[in-house]
Amino acid sequence: MHLNSGWMWAGRVAKVLALLFFFLPWLVVSCNGQNLIEASGYQLATGTIELPDVALAPEGQNGAWWAIGAMVVIVLGLIGSFVIAKIKMAGRVVAATSAVALVLLAGGMAQTVGKMQSEMSEQVNKSGKGDSDMDKLERQFAQMMGQAIQVDIQSGYWLTLLALAGGIAGGVMAQWPRRGVVQSDNAAGV
Repeated sequence: MHLNSGWMWAGRVAKVLALLFFFLPWLVVSCNGQNLIEASGYQLATGTIELPDVALAPEGQNGAWWAIGAMVVIVLGLIGSFVIAKIKMAGRVVAATSAVALVLLAGGMAQTVGKMQSEMSEQVNKSGKGDSDMDKLERQFAQMMGQAIQVDIQSGYWLTLLALAGGIAGGVMAQWPRRGVVQSDNAAGV
């Protein structure tokens, strides 16, 4: 086995790890340090997030399109790395699909967290617009709740991104010419 195929295997292993990391916690919504909602990448993709009894479950809870897309791209890249015979071409597939999945996850998570935070801010701003003591108390309570609720990205998400970066590196390195091998213009297809 030469170095290129070693890098290819490293890229494949990184992609498998990325898929496994989908089952670790990715996102936690907490209030004053107590977790209200915890979701893995798989739960985000499938829309099977468990909500506490006190919260209203959203009707028709759907999976996050970006997590679904990333999972599909990772699996397709992994399959492609085994189907394509030439290591350099398979390396391109591993690197490209890892990069696409990484971009999907980074953009999707940023959008999801941003949307959650803007919805919380909107709810805080909606509360009591009157001048009565009760309206003032309601506004103050809503502001305290808005400050107490936190949306945090967990280590499973970061490990997934790190594994995808490893997939990119493995795929890119699998494309490099082996040391001591000089390609002529004819052999390189130029």
